Amino acid sequence: MRKKLLIVGGALAVQFNASALLIDFNDLSLGSDPNGVYGGQVRLTTGGQTDEMRPATSGEISNLYGDSPNVLVRLPSGSGNLVSIAAEFLSPTLGFSFDVNSSYSLRLLYTGIDALGAALSGSVTIFNTHDLALNHFSLTAAPGTYFTGFSMSQADDGSVEIAMDNLDFTTATDPAGVRVPDSGWTLGMAGCALLSLFGLRRLAAV
Repeated sequence: MRKKLLIVGGALAVQFNASALLIDFNDLSLGSDPNGVYGGQVRLTTGGQTDEMRPATSGEISNLYGDSPNVLVRLPSGSGNLVSIAAEFLSPTLGFSFDVNSSYSLRLLYTGIDALGAALSGSVTIFNTHDLALNHFSLTAAPGTYFTGFSMSQADDGSVEIAMDNLDFTTATDPAGVRVPDSGWTLGMAGCALLSLFGLRRLAAV
């Protein structure tokens, strides 16, 4: 069962009450800003920065990758380029997936809470396929744990970009009193994590 979040005239319309949610971005206009809270369940943040004297950038809704509107954040060639997409789950989340591609391979960092209530984190490498197709990625929490968010980034002196579509996630229907930590997560921790990822560049595709 799935709850689909539809964007209608700038407002969110929710269909089919259930614990699984899909955000497909299809009802957002090309060129619009994808940052914000969707359905009260997830906060999406995109951004890009460079060492050069250019202003920081944000993502936009694009159809460069795939066949339908999706989130794209990109920077042209320059020194110290970094682009990122981050999601903060506002309810305990048992698993998530999305379609993704990028200029080069990228690193995804996830955060969560373990069975004892302590913070946990980990990372996964997502290899690119050197084409404009979006490729499916998914991650499921271990028993007794849940996710609080994820961020993925790419850094290079060349042009860099990340595209994401069809963010699908499952929230706990009975979290038994647990809650996602306050939103101070967003992007103090994620920012520190992104800075540690500059070493991941131009990994070969599998």
